[in-house]
Amino acid sequence: MGYPDKLTDLAEDSAIAEFFTFRPGQPDYVNGPKRNDQWGRFESYPQHGYVKRENGKFEQVTVGVAQNAGPSTNGHCSAFILPGSFRRSFSKRNGFDPRPDGYLYRSNFQELWDRAFDVDPELVFITGWNGFDFIVNRVSPKGNQAIVERNIAGRWEWEPVAQTRFAVDYNKLELEIRRNILNLCGQDIDIEFKWNDNIQENGNIMDFYENGDTVPGDGLISFIRVKAQNNRF
Repeated sequence: MGYPDKLTDLAEDSAIAEFFTFRPGQPDYVNGPKRNDQWGRFESYPQHGYVKRENGKFEQVTVGVAQNAGPSTNGHCSAFILPGSFRRSFSKRNGFDPRPDGYLYRSNFQELWDRAFDVDPELVFITGWNGFDFIVNRVSPKGNQAIVERNIAGRWEWEPVAQTRFAVDYNKLELEIRRNILNLCGQDIDIEFKWNDNIQENGNIMDFYENGDTVPGDGLISFIRVKAQNNRF
């Protein structure tokens, strides 16, 4: 997206500029802000605070489940396959959890949250685009019934939980998913989701970059907020 660089003097662009706050990103995992209006995208522990306020508080800090970084790059971004990469079972305080199921205890995620609570910013920017809880139509639907499956213990292994209605009209697809299917009844909820067609390798999040069509692209996600009184969305 070209904003704010491509905003013009037109009335609609002026309205956009006045309504939104634009923040240039800092993609590096270690270096921290290079200007006071930057936001971080993703960082290794201990994360920096971004956009310092007059009261000494920060506007933003990042949290993620793991990092494609390691000691060989001093915590800077690297390939996932490098030895010692900071996986889910890693923390700076305790190193790697040696248990076979150590990744389930999310030491990395917890350590970054501990740091976020210490910084106490106005906003925590969370990157966790490879830990989806449900998947729809991973297997072919039956008639006009979509197949909803649940992720088993975050392992990208799936079990069916429900069938739900869907409809296709030319290039539009509409799904109906009831709250009780997701065990999210009686509360306001935020849903993060991603569309993918023709995924080839189950459990490899990098497949979003390589095969088929993915919307939104790369590591981005779509987001909707549903009020408690809406029983379906």
